[in-house]
Amino acid sequence: MPLSRHSLAASLDAYFEQSEQLQTRLWLACDGQSAGGLLLQQLPAQVSRDPQLREQQWQHVCTLGETVTPSELLQLPLADLLYRLYHEDPVRLFDPRPVNFQCSCSLQRSRNALSAIASTELEDILREQGCITVDCEFCNQQYRFEREDLTDLLQAGPAPTLH
Repeated sequence: MPLSRHSLAASLDAYFEQSEQLQTRLWLACDGQSAGGLLLQQLPAQVSRDPQLREQQWQHVCTLGETVTPSELLQLPLADLLYRLYHEDPVRLFDPRPVNFQCSCSLQRSRNALSAIASTELEDILREQGCITVDCEFCNQQYRFEREDLTDLLQAGPAPTLH
């Protein structure tokens, strides 16, 4: 998705609006040394089914979120920030967990994706490029398959029709 708004946060807001169908707002700040942010996302309708109440609650939390300043995002401890914004509302703060990157891609998953391609197409790619590479768009890992890695797929014939 291209950055089509005046800021990264506004572009991400637009992305969530289009792709997730859950109302989402995001405020970001950075100072060259650290970064901070606040993400609000409306809960699914199963939690509160009354559309007017849901909209009223959403407007309330967004209005309060609009008051956050970049310095607060960068300097206030999380509990203090949430208290400052939402001290009149029931807020549940979960224990922090370390952030770690985990991608679910693997050599086997990439190979499984190739099994959905007709053997004639695999042959064409091998003939043109000498190997087949599968790139993970999430973590940038690249998986390389030589002809001998795909022998069973090349002998399998046309790919099955998926419904």
